Amino acid sequence: MPADDLRLNQIRDAFLREVERWHASHEFISDYVELAARIGATVVPGRSNQAITAREGRFIVVDERTALNRSRSSGLHEVAHHLFEEAAEGELRAQLRDLLYDAPGAAHQYEEELCDAAAALLLMPTHVLQQAVTAHTHSPLAALFLVEHCGASIQAAARRVVWHHDVPSFFVLLKADGTVVDSVSHGHGAAYPVGRHFMLEREHPLRAAAFVSGKLEEFDAAVPFKGGSRRWILRVRACNAGNGRVLAFFNQARHLTRVDPRQPSLF
Repeated sequence: MPADDLRLNQIRDAFLREVERWHASHEFISDYVELAARIGATVVPGRSNQAITAREGRFIVVDERTALNRSRSSGLHEVAHHLFEEAAEGELRAQLRDLLYDAPGAAHQYEEELCDAAAALLLMPTHVLQQAVTAHTHSPLAALFLVEHCGASIQAAARRVVWHHDVPSFFVLLKADGTVVDSVSHGHGAAYPVGRHFMLEREHPLRAAAFVSGKLEEFDAAVPFKGGSRRWILRVRACNAGNGRVLAFFNQARHLTRVDPRQPSLF
């Protein structure tokens, strides 16, 4: 691993550890308005999402035109910016800017990614994630558990489950009409994005299968890359995600775990 990547990972790990300790000291509450108050920030409505530190004080602007789950995630993301500002007495942000001093855009983007990860921790604490995974393994049903118990969006919950598992994965969220509205590639590298905002062909198993609420379906299928390739066959676990949507995780079969040891192996 390049030295810069190692240092970036160290900054990330240190920040997320600090966020978890701070959150535990505040009883793991997830109300971003209350958390903002505890860091001396005032939440105000607006037409964008921002964290502002000014002479007049700290402010969090949240675009309240968005859906409740989305505004909750946005508010926690902005709380995370203030936490990063003061993490290790400002040392972590200083390290990030020093490391990427010749690429301020990259430093800004990395901070955004850090705050996305921190917001996921604040909304879906590790102990609740562990409950979800214990009940459902690292599967789409674990993501639905987080939606129900934490009020997370399905996109945020799926990312939390996938990113927690050190196994190469894809997830795909499909609308009833076959549109891929969201996807993530985890552990495969930047060369393998699934893509989004495209129509999946009707004959793909994700569209051809019937999904019952609360039931996990398993089958083999090609990863539906936007670019058209259908040669990479993986094991799919998919479920009804509500409102006609389907949430699917793609993994190598050997990486799958079972809740019930009496169930037969896939291989």
